[in-house]
Order: sequence, then structure tokens, then C-alpha cells
Amino acid sequence: ARFERKPLFWHYPHYGNQGGFPASAIRLGDYKLIEDLEDGELELYNLRDDISEHNNLMQLYPQRAEKMHKMLSDWRVEVGAKPLRPNPKTGGVKPGKGSKSVREL
Repeated sequence: ARFERKPLFWHYPHYGNQGGFPASAIRLGDYKLIEDLEDGELELYNLRDDISEHNNLMQLYPQRAEKMHKMLSDWRVEVGAKPLRPNPKTGGVKPGKGSKSVREL
């Protein structure tokens, strides 16, 4: 019998002191969807084939991304996840390269 995993969710609605950007993510099977909470941009990766997350598959699998995004949005409502509140001290600027992010979780 094959072991079926449940979705795994992340929600990080703030700017970290070590870089990174506010994002939510869902891992479902081999796929991981990341939502940038600043601009709503979505990224979809097949972790089995692309563990380093270099090839965004959003254009190839829009229906999969839409399904996963709905699951992520529904989960945030279910758990009462806090929304992003931009910090006026940061100016809402994304960190530069080398920052830790949801991709590294």
C-alpha cells in the first residue's frame, strides 16, 4: 500500500531579520506552490524533478496551481492566519539575493 501524505502548509507573513520575504506555501505530493504575500505572485515547483526550485511550472500546470492555491487560501481562513501588514520602516522592499526564504524550508 502506498503512503499518502496530507498537504503541508507554511505561512510567514512578515519580514525576517535574516532576509526572506512574506509568503505562504503548500506542499502536496511532489509539488510545492509558493505565494508571495506582497504581490500575489505564484510559483509552482515539482520537487522530485527540481529540488532547487529553478523551474517555475505555473504556465505548464495552471489548473494544478489553481487547485493548490485554493487549498492554501482555504487553510489560511480555517486557521485564522494573520495577513501581511507592511512595515513602514522597511518600505516594503524585498530583500536581495542570498536571503532565506520559504524555498529553503
